[in-house]
Amino acid sequence: MKIKFILPICLGFLVSGCSENKKTFEVEVWNLHQTQLSELKLSELVSKDYQLVPLETTDSSLISKIDKIIIGGDYIFVLDGFSNDKVKRFSQEGKYLGKIGNAGAGPGEYRNPVDMYIDGDFLMIYDNPDNLLKYDFEGKFIENIRTGETGFKLEKSGDGNYALINGGLEHNLLVMNENFQDKKTFFPYKSRFVDQLILYPLVKLNDGSLLYRRYLNDTIYKIESKEPIPYLVLDHGEDSFSLEKNWSEKEINDSKLEGSLANYAVNQLYLENSTHLLVFFFKKSTPQFAVRNKKSKASVLLDFINFENDITFSQNFAFTHVSNDNFIAAVDPAFIFMNKLENESYPDKMMPILEGLEEGDNPILLIAKFKI
Repeated sequence: MKIKFILPICLGFLVSGCSENKKTFEVEVWNLHQTQLSELKLSELVSKDYQLVPLETTDSSLISKIDKIIIGGDYIFVLDGFSNDKVKRFSQEGKYLGKIGNAGAGPGEYRNPVDMYIDGDFLMIYDNPDNLLKYDFEGKFIENIRTGETGFKLEKSGDGNYALINGGLEHNLLVMNENFQDKKTFFPYKSRFVDQLILYPLVKLNDGSLLYRRYLNDTIYKIESKEPIPYLVLDHGEDSFSLEKNWSEKEINDSKLEGSLANYAVNQLYLENSTHLLVFFFKKSTPQFAVRNKKSKASVLLDFINFENDITFSQNFAFTHVSNDNFIAAVDPAFIFMNKLENESYPDKMMPILEGLEEGDNPILLIAKFKI
């Protein structure tokens, strides 16, 4: 289903000082409120060629928290802002190959890496406030570039432009050209709660397209010609929350706003690859997630709490990353041991991983495409 979006031609509701000329967009709608709950198991949701990659555990490779996972070339890169070695490199089989870069203020060093992305044959690490470091996939430092802007998420689109998620009291989205010039800002700051940093506000597709999402907004935008254009509406029907409708006439009270969200469906994570869409949301405080086939438009809705993970048999399973056209879940071995079964109860792909697995080991990555 598609609906018509009528917007100011230069997106005046996003940017101050724009023309009031109108432009109409046809936007795809994902009718989540019309999707029935399914009892699909994990093995029925993912393609049979899924991969299980146990990330090797050593003193230097130990992961505290995964901020981002990227698959590039023959490697898996993990951004872990809580560890001393903040950017780690693994083989596609999970063997630890060392860190990328060092902490510090010298050439090739970073202080607060908050994001990373692949640009051709290079790994780009964004070091807050405005330092962009370039490495080859083997970890050799190439150069550093000053963006001139402070932010927390940075991504480069296929057309060479950059999108930056700002922090503080700035506009939420800043778009720049390949030289970090010709800057445009969108979505003015509203409040600390509304403008909180979310998981994957920027999603880059395999074709180079760049998607943008903001908290408490059911519209996904595609950044085209340095402007966010409505791309997809996540329709929760009567449970949809509208910030403009509920708070447009009054100053936002963060505590009251947060308390009121228990009555609505609120999106927490949106990911997409070339064939499927994935959204995780709380529906009146109940966690659910849905998957949609982009070609057939077929959708499944799943209850997060009761979702049956019949591959690793661990609780709280969720796909939280997308890279190289695959969805990625990080499975904590501690959760496997909480519900440890006899080894023969697991699928064949889990058998070699279970041998020698310890509760405090690094996560096991489940890398997959969906088959619905």
